[in-house]
Amino acid sequence: MRAEGDGWRLLGRFRTSVPYAVRLATDAEELEAELEWHGIAAAPPNWDPAREVIAFFSEGIGSSCPEVAISDITIDRDGQRVYATFADPVAVQLGNTPRACTADLVGAQTFVVALARDGLPAGRFRLALEEDVVGCHPDCGWGPTEISVTLE
Repeated sequence: MRAEGDGWRLLGRFRTSVPYAVRLATDAEELEAELEWHGIAAAPPNWDPAREVIAFFSEGIGSSCPEVAISDITIDRDGQRVYATFADPVAVQLGNTPRACTADLVGAQTFVVALARDGLPAGRFRLALEEDVVGCHPDCGWGPTEISVTLE
């Protein structure tokens, strides 16, 4: 769907076994740890930790509809929140016709996203998987689906 927007850029998309989780890396050591925790064998992306942080958005997928894409990252400075919006790219191709998908959880599509530090809310903010709290929060998948962040 999208690979970048105002204050963010997609660094990679990976099939993982870590559904319904949001995580953050602010330096190279944290990034290495997050890649390992997610089971992502890819080399760390080129990035400048002084200018960007790396967010991991892991959306759960089912066996009959494993396709998922990021359609946007919302950076709500006034509301002190940052969250992803996901879309079913197959449904979009079909004119936004909803598909009948099974409710089985077979893994995740994990999106690695660079967020510009200067575009993030000042002080403490919430980094969330989605705009609304996921129904099984905080105990769904590997979680959590929302975290509190304070950047220096």
